[in-house]
Amino acid sequence: MNPDTMVIRDGSAISHVNLIPASEITKLLYTIQQAEWFSAYKYSLPLVGAV
Repeated sequence: MNPDTMVIRDGSAISHVNLIPASEITKLLYTIQQAEWFSAYKYSLPLVGAV
């Protein structure tokens, strides 16, 4: 990720001032697929509409 393209004012992730380009998030998610812990991360995400 390129920190020069981001604006992070707090760590809560709910600030309207925080700005992270979608392309940077995409790069991050693509890159971490190679990490050994990625499957645990993936299965920790909620599924919309799952019962």
